[in-house]
Amino acid sequence: MTIRTAFSLLMGPMALLLAVWRPAPAQTTSPAARLDQLKARGVNAEITVFPVRLGPRAMPEAGEVFAMLLEHGGMPNVDWTRQVFPAASEAPFPQMTKEFGDYVRANAVPTTYALYAEVLGQPGKGIAEIRAVLVDKNGEPVWTYRQTPQDEEFKKAHPDEPLECIAMVVNALREPLSLQDPFRPDAFEGKLAKRNAERTGLPTNNERMALQKALQDARAKFAESKVAVYPVLIDGQPDRKQATHLADALNQDHLGKAEAAAAQPGIKIQAVPNEQQRLWQMARAFREYLRQSPAAADYAVLADYAFAPDGNAFTVHFVVCDGKGEWVVVDFQNDHWPDFRSMPLKSGDDCDRLVVKRLDGFLRRTSAEQD
Repeated sequence: MTIRTAFSLLMGPMALLLAVWRPAPAQTTSPAARLDQLKARGVNAEITVFPVRLGPRAMPEAGEVFAMLLEHGGMPNVDWTRQVFPAASEAPFPQMTKEFGDYVRANAVPTTYALYAEVLGQPGKGIAEIRAVLVDKNGEPVWTYRQTPQDEEFKKAHPDEPLECIAMVVNALREPLSLQDPFRPDAFEGKLAKRNAERTGLPTNNERMALQKALQDARAKFAESKVAVYPVLIDGQPDRKQATHLADALNQDHLGKAEAAAAQPGIKIQAVPNEQQRLWQMARAFREYLRQSPAAADYAVLADYAFAPDGNAFTVHFVVCDGKGEWVVVDFQNDHWPDFRSMPLKSGDDCDRLVVKRLDGFLRRTSAEQD
């Protein structure tokens, strides 16, 4: 046995121990390899979207929109955070990219990747620059994006507002992430869409599609159907007499065989500044009520009128469901809409006439589109 062989035998166990204790070498990959890994994951990549910086302000709400567009593109594993990356205002793009990577490295994210975007410019002066960076959880850059008014893509899109800029970033990510068009009618809806619907009450794409189908079905049979008109909400208070007047107005226009309903749903609508949110609160509450207590009719109607201090109507909302609660029409009107402005609206009877006009338009048009 040679000295070298003996030494090797003696050192074998020690070498194993040293190998166990020795720190593993850092795993480094090239930018191209990191991008290939992202493409391999595609829509299944796990991404956390940070608040989008609009000028000097970081906006979590814009980050939510960003994440939801990615989800609509087919990504089930995208999420957003309110955790703000404290970027230096309008730092050079390479510096911003490095600082975001350093930040992610120091502040662990729960996903494989982190995404951040900025829209630079000043109100009244237009968009000066759009930029974004996606890094892995080690802070290494994987994908970057930058557009200025001098770039052809920017000139073609000509973005005037931040949401258009976010859409440009999402469009740029379609190739590396294998995204579908996030604005298609049957866009994918996952946990973010569900979370948003639960918070705001606004309908999901699936609910909107079901509503359109129910309207198409109603057009063929509504005129001969029994319609229950529930007590109209006037400034939040139920009014059975107004429901009787609305039922008579529907009958005069041959919009079903309408009667005022005997039941009075205990629907309370929260005072929120967002009119759409108020409308869909009512729509969801009425749907749930009918699912629990089906109407003794083919269709059910609930209207909601709000009046301003000067006595003029401020909003006119109404919901039509089938007897079991599935939406057929959900409509809101205010002074932004031509039909609302086409007639004086100083009383509940005036508002009834607007509801009849709107419902007539929905049921007798050949298209599901309505002003």
